[in-house]
Amino acid sequence: SILGTSPDARYLAGRIGLTIRERLVTALGPDHDPRVLAALEFGYAGAMVHAGMGFTTYGQVADRLADTARLIMKGAR
Repeated sequence: SILGTSPDARYLAGRIGLTIRERLVTALGPDHDPRVLAALEFGYAGAMVHAGMGFTTYGQVADRLADTARLIMKGAR
């Protein structure tokens, strides 16, 4: 499990987290609000947990994350 405590799981979780952060920073641009970045990362992590627990499918995650991002960005103005 990626949420495990083994060195391999921690390494993989760190790499995935860094990749997601880099993509979000690129999408937000250089003058982004750090609170928006944190909210989007939190939404992503929550979506992955939801899917991992079977509350939603990984296929549905993209649409739900897009809705979440739109709401966060709308409120950030």
